[in-house]
Amino acid sequence: MYSMKSLIQRMFPFLISQKKSPKKNLVYLDYAATTPMDQRVLQVMNNVYSHSYWNSGALYTCGTETHSLIEGIRKNLKSLLHTQNHQIIFTRGGTDACNTGIRGVLNAVQVRNSDVVPHIILSPIEHSAVRKTVYALAGSGLCTYDEIAIQNSGEISLESVAQLLRPETVLICVQYCNNETGVIHPIRELAKMLRDQRKKQNSTYPYLFCDAIAAGYMAGIHIQSLDADMVTLSASKFYGPKSVGILAVRDTVALIPSITGGDQEFGILSGTLDPAQIVGLGKAYGLACEERELVRTEIKLIKNILQESLEKLSRKYPGKILCNTPEKSISHIVHFSILGIDSDYAVLYFDNAGFCVASGSACSAKSGGISHVVESLWQANQYGIPAKEYAHIRVSLGRGTTQAQAKSFLLTLENLMKKTNNSHK
Repeated sequence: MYSMKSLIQRMFPFLISQKKSPKKNLVYLDYAATTPMDQRVLQVMNNVYSHSYWNSGALYTCGTETHSLIEGIRKNLKSLLHTQNHQIIFTRGGTDACNTGIRGVLNAVQVRNSDVVPHIILSPIEHSAVRKTVYALAGSGLCTYDEIAIQNSGEISLESVAQLLRPETVLICVQYCNNETGVIHPIRELAKMLRDQRKKQNSTYPYLFCDAIAAGYMAGIHIQSLDADMVTLSASKFYGPKSVGILAVRDTVALIPSITGGDQEFGILSGTLDPAQIVGLGKAYGLACEERELVRTEIKLIKNILQESLEKLSRKYPGKILCNTPEKSISHIVHFSILGIDSDYAVLYFDNAGFCVASGSACSAKSGGISHVVESLWQANQYGIPAKEYAHIRVSLGRGTTQAQAKSFLLTLENLMKKTNNSHK
């Protein structure tokens, strides 16, 4: 007879393998991938898990109290996000929010006019939650799509959008800022263009879908001012729990859900709500709003140190290092490329030195190859050397990042540059 532990060890040895102790003085520089949960958030979530776990759809007192708790969070978020004309829908994360919005629009279009194949316009550097959703829908014959030209900085070209607009265009997808390079797109200007287009066509379309997830806690998202018809956010980017997000939808937007079942979330997203996750999201975003300016001031200083040092390195090693983050960018992301080494090698080199950095979006970090963002950037700039000859590194900063850590990282980067330069002499 084997003990339960022996059986599990024989069947799943990786589950009982000896755990490696975490590295001392580990410097986390991948906050754009995810943020650690704030202990203040965890505390309120634990309280809800223990005392307010009831189904918010139930009619008995505990259920209605949980419903009131959720609606209180929704009301507060509407105030913090300035959503006078938008409804807040709680989703099961950022990807779920993007899918719910995009697929919901196409479902509604199909019901209204099944004879017309809807057209979508998107930037070529959208997150895969948007890109792959549009590609899948087009692959099924449910829509056609075109991609917007981008400028050298990575910012979309509004002229390109104007050229791509058609009478059957129902949706424009452009993120608030890019999750790899940090470039900020002209969403307000784009929204104005689409308002004019709707008036011209006497139509409710096209809608503007803005994935603002990469902005995290650094941008004070003012949805009313942003003027997008749909905006997505994810709690995992502002020190909240994973697998809970927001889809803010303008009152005039028609959505038909892809997932059917109950009538939760205004009939848009069926499924029993998790009050603890929602409370955690609400608490995390409230803290982000309270502390944003103080954090952003310090992070901007650190970002300036990184970018100034990258410029010095680019002069010291001409053509060997490129900074891909433009001046008009989100405060916490810096992206650069190093000639002559592989991205995986560079990430592991920094990891061995005690720094957690990324070679692209965490959602596709293990897929290999060059990211679509880098490919688009290389195409826009027409660099003479192929992108595959470079390592592409994203450093993203957070509340725990210090100037001392940034300077230590830069010393490690310079050592890598020396090593790379010497090996190619």
